[in-house]
Amino acid sequence: RRTLAQYSIRGIGDSVKIIHEGKIIGERQMPIAMGELHPGAYYLHGGASYEALEFEYRHGVGRAVVKKLPRGHREMTQPLRYVNPKIIRVSDTRQVYGMTVHYADLQMTEIITGYVIKDIYSDKILKTKELDKALEFTYPTKGFFFTAPHPVKSVKAATPAVQSQPRAEILGNEKDVITEDELIVGGFHALEHTLIESSDMLTGGGRNAIGGVSMGASGLIFIYDGSPGGSGLSKLLFDRLEEALRRVTVILDECVCKALEGCPACTYSYQCGNNNTPLFKDGALEAAHLILKGEKVVTDSSPELTEEPLI
Repeated sequence: RRTLAQYSIRGIGDSVKIIHEGKIIGERQMPIAMGELHPGAYYLHGGASYEALEFEYRHGVGRAVVKKLPRGHREMTQPLRYVNPKIIRVSDTRQVYGMTVHYADLQMTEIITGYVIKDIYSDKILKTKELDKALEFTYPTKGFFFTAPHPVKSVKAATPAVQSQPRAEILGNEKDVITEDELIVGGFHALEHTLIESSDMLTGGGRNAIGGVSMGASGLIFIYDGSPGGSGLSKLLFDRLEEALRRVTVILDECVCKALEGCPACTYSYQCGNNNTPLFKDGALEAAHLILKGEKVVTDSSPELTEEPLI
């Protein structure tokens, strides 16, 4: 009974009612609602496509006004967002290979700044738009965090090739030169993505309900329940992290893609709020191999969170 008490079936957040022509046609829970129903978002409901016109949320109650789109609409939207984590209290700590991993009560602040419009069939980005006013939602949840070892060898191997390109458009970088730090950031971001994608068999198919944040070049990674109060899925992953990391290496090793950033089969995540940039596949693979080899990395229970978060 004590073991089962650690895994909660809660996870129902504050709700947002979906309104079409004055009638409530459905509802979504925060923070998912914010990402799916922000102004300009395309939303699929009951086999029909809608566009969100208005979004309001205050004190636990929200509403989104939508209009129906013509049949055959072939565009989709994806929010551009970031999450600021705050550690409230560490409740469990364990060693995973050589890493110190902490499970904790967290406070997550999710901020949506804009969105991209994509073609449904090709996934090609058609437009990028900013919201007139960013949407923000803060909620308590649970999750774990650790610091991954730095992928020094793969970064040094990739840097000359990357910098020799006439225009470095990979990794989502618009500058002429990509630095080693940016490759490191891409490696940790890719590791976070792949760790979540590897969790399905370990959490009963719960990857869609798990969020992740990599804190820039620091190597600090948060994996958390994406619903207010926590769902217990991150605890399942915390308890089985060794197996999850082994799965990460298999996913990255066996993917045949040659792209520096990886591909949808290995490092991409459809939940990514940064439009899957920056990513560095070899950096993620090296970091995962270093973890499995037992490289010692100690993470303080109250680390400084100064790096830019990527989800």
